[in-house]
Amino acid sequence: MPKHHYVPRLYLEGFVDPNSRRAKNPYLWVVDLQHDTVRKRSPKNVGKLSGYYDWEDQDLDLPSVEALYSALESKAAPVLRKLSSCLFVLNAQARVALRCRQALPLSNWERFHLSRFVGFQICRGPGFRRTAQEVLVRQGQTHIDGLLQDEELLSSYLARHRPQASTLGPEDMAEAREWLSNAKDRVSPNADYILQLGIHSGEEFSKLIFVSKWVLLRASRHGSFFTTDEPAALLTPDARPRPIDFDAGTSPELEIAFPVSRNRMLLFHQTALSARVARMNPGRVDQLMSRSHLPTMQRYAFCSSQEDARRILEARRGYVRWPKH
Repeated sequence: MPKHHYVPRLYLEGFVDPNSRRAKNPYLWVVDLQHDTVRKRSPKNVGKLSGYYDWEDQDLDLPSVEALYSALESKAAPVLRKLSSCLFVLNAQARVALRCRQALPLSNWERFHLSRFVGFQICRGPGFRRTAQEVLVRQGQTHIDGLLQDEELLSSYLARHRPQASTLGPEDMAEAREWLSNAKDRVSPNADYILQLGIHSGEEFSKLIFVSKWVLLRASRHGSFFTTDEPAALLTPDARPRPIDFDAGTSPELEIAFPVSRNRMLLFHQTALSARVARMNPGRVDQLMSRSHLPTMQRYAFCSSQEDARRILEARRGYVRWPKH
């Protein structure tokens, strides 16, 4: 069974250790919370799972999800490289974070392709699937509870789904209640539906990102961003991570943080901001990462240095606070 990347290899290459770039196989440093380890790995060997984009129903002629994501990646790749390599001339006044008014050097088409890449990345990883499954299970169980508690609703439901039965007697109702009671603990969402939900939700987030205010943050010489198995972190103004809420939809207060590479981070806001390009010192970088990707990572973090990887592991263990510069 082939392994599919849920964090694209081309994206992870922006976080390789600078000391390994000339090596035959450049590597990055991987924090594994499950095994409590830090290891160096090649981008091609991380952020992937076997059969991750395979449809469960093999009898249907369904489009390739892997091909969809590959197309998104190929369009976004040059934009990611452009943002990672651009050297912005910042004067002394612009060195203060979030005060530079220099415009992002992106065309509308480049914004479009990058919006789709980031939007789909929000809904691409195992964290999204786990959340979707939990939500759908709760909805199914709530629906069953409603049927069990409302005699008229249950009768109407059975009449629709058992049209061959002209009348429903007490025994039929009792049998249905017993079956529903047993089924409540066995609610399991269809895997193909969750795969489709990820694609649909990715489209919706892409639209939101495209019309957002974009801020590009540049880490100063001694600062560096990292990324995780949830590269696009949803945040709120009170500095709390925001889970995906399928019922509430998107909020005007929503902020999305997306590391582009080890020295670039994109922020997407719904509120007006004056800054479009800004430089951040190491302390501000750590402050931002501690409220965005440090708490939202599921299992893995991907870093450009062993030092950063060990700091992240220690911070998630709870032994130390995120360091201040």
